[in-house]
Amino acid sequence: MDRGELTVLVLHWGRTASGPALTLRIADSLRGVPGVRALISYSSDAEIAQDFAELGLDSFPVRTWASARDVPRALIELPLTLTRLVLFLRRHRVDVVLVPMDQVLQSFVTWAFRLGGASYVHCLHDGQLHLGEASRLHDRLRRIHLRPANRVVVFSESVQQIALKDWGFRPDQVDLTHLPPIMGRETPRSSARSLPDDRPVVLGMFGRVVAYKGFDLAVEAGRLLRGRGQHVVVRLVGKGISSAVPDREEWLDLQDRWVGDTEVMETIAGFDLLLLPYREASQSGVLTEALALGVPVVATPVGGLSEQVTVAGAGRVATAVSAGALAEAIDHLLDPEAYTAVSMAELEAADGPMSWRGFMADVVDSLRRAR
Repeated sequence: MDRGELTVLVLHWGRTASGPALTLRIADSLRGVPGVRALISYSSDAEIAQDFAELGLDSFPVRTWASARDVPRALIELPLTLTRLVLFLRRHRVDVVLVPMDQVLQSFVTWAFRLGGASYVHCLHDGQLHLGEASRLHDRLRRIHLRPANRVVVFSESVQQIALKDWGFRPDQVDLTHLPPIMGRETPRSSARSLPDDRPVVLGMFGRVVAYKGFDLAVEAGRLLRGRGQHVVVRLVGKGISSAVPDREEWLDLQDRWVGDTEVMETIAGFDLLLLPYREASQSGVLTEALALGVPVVATPVGGLSEQVTVAGAGRVATAVSAGALAEAIDHLLDPEAYTAVSMAELEAADGPMSWRGFMADVVDSLRRAR
């Protein structure tokens, strides 16, 4: 093999949502980069496992778990998995392992990348654990996962500062880029959206029901806007949302269900405005998908959300983490001209500063630096 070639193993063992989707697209994109040879390691239990197999790359599939009952078996098999992984790295002479997202089982193997002769680049999405997710064990596993990394790729200045101050990386080890739309490549939109004039404006949120996401703020903001005479409805989509939001109003559409990978873009496209009333955040992957669809965004001023919205021209950032401030920001985008201008700016950003090609250029540069 020509040692001028950079051999990269893209490794993520998650089953659902953006982790596998991001991993798949990075591996697929690396195939077209001159001087780079891509390999893939993924969960054979992933919803898109067949898509990984169809890439035709040398691969290292791993049995993880489809339910909690499978966890003991995965842990028992871990020593064998670790040994096989080291041998795979050596056999293919892997230069760099790229981990696009955290996953619990990965925490136990990242230290062994060096045994296989490879450097390690980690994509750090969240500098700190979110409200409702933090625990001493979870924090410990994240530190084990990340400590061996030679470089980290971050997606906001907020996380960049956390990587330097809290994680101990040097400035020359931290690479800043912008997270692009991941799932939107099959549903590109070429024209800006307009506000509906024959139905209520749909203010939407979706995702895991956890404390930091502020579903309650979205409901209260909708109530305030309706009290001012604005013709809006609030649509909240996520498993467990019925118990998290006890309100029952005719203008409140609660869809208590899991949103599968293939439904993400359709779900976002059904919103007129995407609400991100987070109480804390590093950045939002949901926001990046909204760009590809031209769905304007209203976010709270936390973490890297302000940065994302500003760079992409994606909408409005509320002045505070409160229902009143959120309602004011939404109200601004209920102006038809302002709404359409933001939608057009998002589409331009998805093809410019927040584009996939720009992201991949930055990632490849980080990989080459880590070699």
